[in-house]
Amino acid sequence: MEDSEINFGSRVFKVEIVDKLLAQGAGKLEKVQGEIDHAQCTIRIEKNINEQSMVLTLFHEIVHHLIGRVNQDDSEVLNPKFEEAFVENMSEGLMMVLRLNPWIADAIKELDE
Repeated sequence: MEDSEINFGSRVFKVEIVDKLLAQGAGKLEKVQGEIDHAQCTIRIEKNINEQSMVLTLFHEIVHHLIGRVNQDDSEVLNPKFEEAFVENMSEGLMMVLRLNPWIADAIKELDE
């Protein structure tokens, strides 16, 4: 995953693996596994987690970005209070479906050939 990029069509985000990741939460800095920075087009993922957790965190940040695209007109499509739970469930679900159905990734690759 090191030096990877995620192409969203309108922008390409660089995936950075970082030593320690802290984010502002509840008035203090908290350790997090990942974050997306829309202004810098980067997704940062904590280095000290296992590979499965890294991939799941990447899915999590991708879902955050996709929700952000829906909310671009400043309307709240998803209640911010429930956004994190929604994103967590969607990222877990996407990863589970792709792991249980690897033919989907193969079918997508064939579309590009």
